[in-house]
Amino acid sequence: MSTDRPLRLLAALAATIAVLAVLAACGGASDPTPASTPPAAKDEAGPAPTTTPAAAAPDVTAIEIGEGSVARYLVNETLARIGAPSDAVGETTDVSGIIRFDAAGSVLADQSLITVDLRTLTSDSGRRDNYVRTNTFETSKYPTSEFKPRETEGLPWPLPSSGEVTFVLKGDMTIHGVTSPLTWGVTAQFGNGTATGLAAASFTFDTFDLDVPRLAFILSVEDNIRVELDFTASVSTGGN
Repeated sequence: MSTDRPLRLLAALAATIAVLAVLAACGGASDPTPASTPPAAKDEAGPAPTTTPAAAAPDVTAIEIGEGSVARYLVNETLARIGAPSDAVGETTDVSGIIRFDAAGSVLADQSLITVDLRTLTSDSGRRDNYVRTNTFETSKYPTSEFKPRETEGLPWPLPSSGEVTFVLKGDMTIHGVTSPLTWGVTAQFGNGTATGLAAASFTFDTFDLDVPRLAFILSVEDNIRVELDFTASVSTGGN
């Protein structure tokens, strides 16, 4: 083997070591030591502001309809077997609902609703009931009526803890898929966290596009439907 190759390798290695030494002495860019990180700048803006909590919701007073309440309709009719006018009366206990008031006594319409299940209305005649459910109210399509309270007139505020009060309750009634304004006259007896009484209103058949009952045993029907709610309700006040 020629002795020139080892000599050339030694010479190249020596040259490389010399170059590295020069670079280290000069502090070249290949120095692997990272530059020290400067300290974070002091926040001159001061401490973070404190978030102010949202104001507490005002107290809400609720009148909630409970067990023992009865909704009914009354229509004056003349039956063939009697020949004289009398009231046809249909009733149901399937009633639920609540009316909420804000701290000033205004009705919270988006939190208030009264519902009656029309499918369970019962009178003294099964034939009448079947006609009213099938044709008048069409309960297979519109099973319930809904009343959305919007305002009161004559209701004292705060609500009395006892005694009788008469006032007007206004809102929107939906029956048979039709919504119309409706005004109720209400008489309520307050006491011991409860309210009991009667609410009454009336309207014509065409107000809610209702079919007038036409049966062989009914000679005539007055175009005026009276509706009533005998209510038993709890009265409570609490946070929203």
